[in-house]
Amino acid sequence: MDKIFIRGLKVETIIGVYDWERHANRPLSFDLDLGADFTDAAASDHVRDAIDYAAIMETITKIATEYHPALLEALAVDFAAHGYDLKHLLRTVMASRTYQLSSVPNATNLGDTRQFSRSYRRRLPAEVLVDAVTDTTGVPEIFSAVPPGGRAMQTWSYKIASHFLDAFGRPNSSSDCPCERDAQLSVVQSLHLMNSKVLQSKLADPKGRVRQLAASDRSEADALVV
Repeated sequence: MDKIFIRGLKVETIIGVYDWERHANRPLSFDLDLGADFTDAAASDHVRDAIDYAAIMETITKIATEYHPALLEALAVDFAAHGYDLKHLLRTVMASRTYQLSSVPNATNLGDTRQFSRSYRRRLPAEVLVDAVTDTTGVPEIFSAVPPGGRAMQTWSYKIASHFLDAFGRPNSSSDCPCERDAQLSVVQSLHLMNSKVLQSKLADPKGRVRQLAASDRSEADALVV
């Protein structure tokens, strides 16, 4: 894994805890350490394989301007106070009221899409979705350049062929930030789920869970619960 260091990335946003602090934008400076595979860029010397710095800037700006800077400040202070313990940071986030909010909207937060007054439903990332299909059907996915039994989460390059991963937004790690994903639904995804030969073969595999349940004496209700 290669690394690139970006220092002093400037973004202006409203930040602070008190009301008087939140009347005007103030500058923030970000230092980033990014991990990526630069093999393709080094070999081709072409901009299409290079890091998309505009996308990185757009992502940082979105985080700084759309989320809750006061909460990020509180987390940063708490993180530093506990010796930069990642387990403590994750425990703090997951134990927070915001993290545990229901995704079912009510009359007061139905229209909220920015302030985290409720949990927002999100589609699983492409790799997690492929692994979920594998676990559900009981039929392993086969990837080139990955040992037998390997999972989609272990794929290390976007060039490892998978129509499923491409349809559901796998990023190009050579030019995009790994967190830069398109989580929107698309017609391509619907068509893939309906017509994918690989997916249909998993459902029809004699050793798969679906065929075994269909051949068992279980009722339809029991089979669905399993």
